[in-house]
Amino acid sequence: MCTTRIPYRLFKDRVSLRDEVALLLLQITYLLYLQGKKRTAYQRVAFNLQKQPYDLVTLAEEDRLSEIPGVGKVISSLIKEIVIQRRCRYYTITPQHLRCPRECYDCGL
Repeated sequence: MCTTRIPYRLFKDRVSLRDEVALLLLQITYLLYLQGKKRTAYQRVAFNLQKQPYDLVTLAEEDRLSEIPGVGKVISSLIKEIVIQRRCRYYTITPQHLRCPRECYDCGL
């Protein structure tokens, strides 16, 4: 079973910013699941983003991301990094023990 993440380059700038953030949060949810860590907040925020037409750019610039249900300090900083810097350091660094042991698309083939 391949346990690596979906490469960010596959969906960055190809879907709406709101959907991009939701996809990243769902992928982080999966990585946390593989590590046996609590992940419900990330999943809840991803679903909340998909349900409501939030203007993430405005909320991030005005430090009002906590207005989105379920968003705390950690998730707020992740969303702000994605929106402002157009990258997510937390997502792009995959722990070695979660990498796929065989060659596949996700591993950079």
